[in-house]
Amino acid sequence: MKNKWIDQYLGVEGLRGKIDEVLELGDNSFAPLDYKFAYWKDRVYDTYKQQLYCYAVLIEENFQVEVKKGFLVYTRSKHKLIEVPIPLAAKAEIKESMEKMLVIIEQNKFPKATTFKKRCVNCTYRNICIK
Repeated sequence: MKNKWIDQYLGVEGLRGKIDEVLELGDNSFAPLDYKFAYWKDRVYDTYKQQLYCYAVLIEENFQVEVKKGFLVYTRSKHKLIEVPIPLAAKAEIKESMEKMLVIIEQNKFPKATTFKKRCVNCTYRNICIK
């Protein structure tokens, strides 16, 4: 590792976040590192991957570099470090979702409510949803 930036608040139109650490690696590539107050359970949850993909987009846009991987540190498992690949397709999906969200906001057209009510618990729209 050549450099690291701690607690980076980064943003672009439609996306912002606070990245625990932005790493500049020995090969001049960059990577997000996110600490999880959790135990390692032999798999990386999709939500953790999505978060790293979002961070990758933020790093690429703000640092003008390519991000190919990220890291998770599971603090309750003796700080186990897990490397997570960040494919181009995943970053493209994040950017597409950002564009769709901006259209929703601009046109004030919210998506139809799901028929799976358990999804409502963590939904961003749960307090304003027209069910």
